[in-house]
Amino acid sequence: MENKTHISRWSGEFYDTRAELSYLRNSLIARDKAYGRIFLLIGFGFLFFSIPDFFNLSPGPQLGIIMVLRSIFLLFSLVLYFTMPGLKTSPFLFPLFTVYLTTGAFFSLGFTFLYGAGFDPSIHSFSVILVTFGLYHLLPQRMWIKNLLAISYGLGYVLIIAFWHETPALYTWAVAVYLVMVNIFSHYTATGINFLQRKEYLQREKLQALAVTDPLTGAFNRLKFNEVLEELFNKSRRYHQPFTSILFDIDKFKNINDTAGHLTGDEVLVKIVQAIQETKRETDFLARLGGDEFALLLPSTVEEDGVNLAQRISQSILEIPFNLGAPVTCSFGVAEYSSRDADFTSLILRADHELYLAKKRGGNCISAAAENSGEGKLDATAKY
Repeated sequence: MENKTHISRWSGEFYDTRAELSYLRNSLIARDKAYGRIFLLIGFGFLFFSIPDFFNLSPGPQLGIIMVLRSIFLLFSLVLYFTMPGLKTSPFLFPLFTVYLTTGAFFSLGFTFLYGAGFDPSIHSFSVILVTFGLYHLLPQRMWIKNLLAISYGLGYVLIIAFWHETPALYTWAVAVYLVMVNIFSHYTATGINFLQRKEYLQREKLQALAVTDPLTGAFNRLKFNEVLEELFNKSRRYHQPFTSILFDIDKFKNINDTAGHLTGDEVLVKIVQAIQETKRETDFLARLGGDEFALLLPSTVEEDGVNLAQRISQSILEIPFNLGAPVTCSFGVAEYSSRDADFTSLILRADHELYLAKKRGGNCISAAAENSGEGKLDATAKY
C-alpha cells in the first residue's frame, strides 16, 4: 500500500486516491472565491466569443443554438459564482466543478459541428487550445482523467475539421501538431504545479499538526483541547446532545520520575497514550493537558458510558508491562454536560472535582457525579 503522503513525479498527485480526492476537495473549499471569479471570467469569455459568430454566421437556427448554449453556460457560471459560499460543505461541490468544465468543453466541441460556411479554423483552434489548457489546470480530477479528456477533445476537433469541414490536410496536420504540443506543455506545467502545491499542503498540514499535538505522546495539546471542548459544548447546548468529559492522571507519577528517572516517566506516558488510543472510539478526543494529566472528550456519550470507558482504560493500563516493581494506575473524574453548565469551563471544573475525589480515596479509581436529580453518585469508585 502506497504511503498517503507519497507524491507521483509523473502526475504531481498523491498515489493514494483518497488522499488525492481529499486534497482536491480541500483545495476547492480553500480557494472558493478565486475559483468563483475564474469561472465567472470563463462564462463571460465564452459569451464574448459570440461576437465573431455574428460576423461569420447569418441569422438562423445555427446561430440561435450557439447563442442559447453560450447563454446557458454563462448562467451556469453565475450560479456557481453566487452559490459558492454555500457549497463549501456540500458533497456536490467537487462533481459540480467537474460537470461545469466538461460541459464547457462539450459545448465548445459542439460549436465546431454547428458552424457551416462561416467556420474559421484559426479562431476555433485558438479556442480549443484555451479549453485544453483549462482542462489541465482547472479540472478537479486525477491527471489520467485530464489526459483522457484533453486528448479525446483534441482528437475530436481534428476529426471534425478534417472530415466535416474538409479543412486542407496541411492545415489539419498543423493543428494536430499544435494540440499535441499544447497537451505536452499543459501536462508538464500542471504536473509541476501539482507537485509543488501538494508539497506545500503537506508542509502546512505538518505545521498545523505540530501546533495542536503534544510532541512526546502524540496526543492533542491543551490548545486543541479547548477548541474541541468549546465546539462540543456549543453543539450540545444547541442540539441538546449529550457529551462527557473525563479527566485523569497517573497515580504517584512523581515517584516514578524520582526512582526510575524521567526517561522511564516519558515511556510510561507514551505507552499509556498508546493503550488509550487502542481502547477509545475513533470519535473520542484525547489530549494531554500537561505533565501526567490527560483529558478525554466523548461526543454523544452519557456519563454512564463514560464511566464504562474509563473502566476499560484503567484495565488496559494495568495490563501494560512496565517492569517498575508495581503496576501503574490512574485516577479518573467523569462528568457529563449539563444544561446548568454556564460555560465549558464549569464542566471541566466538575470533572476536575471528581478527579480530586478519586485521588482523595487513594487513587486507582473512578469518580463520577450523576447529573439527574436524585441519583446521587454513580457506583464508580471501585478499586482496580
